Amino acid sequence: MTIESEIVERLPVAIILVDQEDRITYFNPCAAEFFGMTRDEAAEKNYFEFLSTYLKDPGAAAVTHIEADCKQAMISGLSWETILEGKDGKILRLRRVPIHVSEIPTSGSVVVLEDITNYQMMVTDQLEQELLAQVSRTAHQLNQPLQIILGYISLMLMDLTSEQPQHSFLQKMLEQIEEAQKITKELSNIVAVR
Repeated sequence: MTIESEIVERLPVAIILVDQEDRITYFNPCAAEFFGMTRDEAAEKNYFEFLSTYLKDPGAAAVTHIEADCKQAMISGLSWETILEGKDGKILRLRRVPIHVSEIPTSGSVVVLEDITNYQMMVTDQLEQELLAQVSRTAHQLNQPLQIILGYISLMLMDLTSEQPQHSFLQKMLEQIEEAQKITKELSNIVAVR
């Protein structure tokens, strides 16, 4: 075994080699573990049929779409990548890279399947934290002008009697500002709970 093949055997990502007809010709140990199948069981299977058994949405339309996009990239000699969800809930990054051997434009391809579930969860958590921080800042920034308006209305109400028409208008404005303050407080509480 060469050092290169030893490295591929030990990679912590699923490596699958497929021929021009999309038949599996190689399956590394990580791929075998990933799919719960031995190399012999995977050998010569159509890669897209094989993949469809693992997908969360294994419907013909989903697999046909993946197959069409992937084959178009292969014809163009380009690498192709997509994100998939397995029926076990794992999020996978699938990359397919054409193999070029001397005068044969495409003699097959290398498929790399990487479990990025934890990475996706970390990114989602980070985005959620950033969103909550933005909500908190916005609530705080909104509350400052509300406090100033509330102060001015309170001062104006001190100079008016309840019989004057401006008093009832200012009182209604005061009530609406207090409602807006309750909303900003609720937003701040949501952030604090998280």
